Amino acid sequence: MAISDTLRGKYIDLVCAEESDAEFTLEIRNDPELTKYIPVLSGDIEGQKRWINNQREKEFDVFYVIKRKDETPIGTLSFYDYVEGSNSCEIGRYISHGNAFENIEAVLLMLDFLFSEHHVDWVLLNIHENNTPVISLWKRFGAQFVCDEQKDGWKSVQYHLKRIDYDNNREMIAKLLRY
Repeated sequence: MAISDTLRGKYIDLVCAEESDAEFTLEIRNDPELTKYIPVLSGDIEGQKRWINNQREKEFDVFYVIKRKDETPIGTLSFYDYVEGSNSCEIGRYISHGNAFENIEAVLLMLDFLFSEHHVDWVLLNIHENNTPVISLWKRFGAQFVCDEQKDGWKSVQYHLKRIDYDNNREMIAKLLRY
């Protein structure tokens, strides 16, 4: 679903990825330092453009580019695989070389959007078991451990973040951002 409205924050904005973002999104996805805890991506610019266009056509999938206020792209973040019966979706493709304020605000903006605008009840997170900074980040938002998972040679931990837990932690997160 191509969302034309930008999610605007104090430090960053979340902008729905467009074909013109293909070079950046492919480059950041192939940065070995930023992607050591996610599966390797192969492809080229044309393939990435097709993938972005495909994402834009899906009903409830949104692939964001995280941009600083000067419009410099610093990362990606998305939600996808909405399950109507459980009113849930998965969050992922979170890669950023932003600072702590930018990274936390990106998650805050997206969660506010999902829980308030789309009335999602909970989100699923699959995180590589050794990616402790990201696990810690999600725990701050109230995510709860569910299980370990092994898939395609990739061992992850699965967390759920329920709207109620997010609501209980949101004010503390906003204070960290000096909102």
